[in-house]
Amino acid sequence: MLAVASSRRIALVLVPFFFLLWASYSFYGQDQYSVGNLLDTVKTCSASTAISTTALTVPGDEEEYVAICFTAKNESLNMPESFVHHYHHVGIRRFYIMDDGSEPPLSTYSYPGIPREHITFVYYPKEQHHEHNNQLFLNDECHRLFGKRHRWMAHFDVDEYLEIVRRNETLISILKGLETDPRVGQLSVNWQVHNSNNREVRQPSIRKGYTSCIDDDPASGGANSRNKHVKSIVRNDRFLDSSYGQMHPHTFKLREGSITVGEDGREFETGKEEWGMPPPFRWPITRNRLTLHHFNIKSRAEYEEKMSRSQHIEAGKTTWDFFEEENKVPRWECREMASYNP
Repeated sequence: MLAVASSRRIALVLVPFFFLLWASYSFYGQDQYSVGNLLDTVKTCSASTAISTTALTVPGDEEEYVAICFTAKNESLNMPESFVHHYHHVGIRRFYIMDDGSEPPLSTYSYPGIPREHITFVYYPKEQHHEHNNQLFLNDECHRLFGKRHRWMAHFDVDEYLEIVRRNETLISILKGLETDPRVGQLSVNWQVHNSNNREVRQPSIRKGYTSCIDDDPASGGANSRNKHVKSIVRNDRFLDSSYGQMHPHTFKLREGSITVGEDGREFETGKEEWGMPPPFRWPITRNRLTLHHFNIKSRAEYEEKMSRSQHIEAGKTTWDFFEEENKVPRWECREMASYNP
């Protein structure tokens, strides 16, 4: 009996030793990038298990009442998750990809997670650049080519994810509710800007990997926060063009007699003095019905990729100074998007 007990004690000591030896052997020779990826993946999975998942999908917009137009360049790695989110959780059934000279073209990649027939690609080679900020030209092109096919068109970036906050609403029900006022030509949605989460490398999931956001600067009512920016969903029969005052892709010039509203259905004029109307800002910031999550920098490695591809889309913005500044802004935890599956 004494010999058996001694053997058991020896085994209890040796098992952890051999486990550590095996682990050391398994990781021996791995570079820092690989180990970092593994650790980040474990952290991401651990964080996501504590979040209640939103597995239910919303009804699909089979009539294509609203579509999303993305201007993109060399973003094949970022697009699949955006497609999956907007298809399953917003109900979008038509995506337009205005390809700003990607090499190779974005249409040559596969995008698992949604049926391919719901994606339309339009390719513009480098020779067709029309503006220093080519995004404005491509927004106009998207409306010219496809505007008559849909009642509404959202003009977003691939790194912007729309969230319908209330489970008893859909994007279609919100837009149809706004149409009770015939003047409404544009719905502008406030950003929730996500920072890098101090990540160095690309994460398996954008929504689950970046759960730290800049705050709304409550002391100023949002006036001093980047979250005051909006992006817009435009009623196509009210659309004129992207060029309005100081050019930006946040709101659009509308036909005479039209108004731009926030999620509450009210016209807003914040920033009108500087930018003209409709402005690219809306504050006080509200996200009671809709949030546009903007994953604008992500990891350091991904931001470096963004700088190289954004010469004609966000010129003057994608600098290391901007990256560092965005990470210094006061922040709060924002795990809403991490709850979505798929």
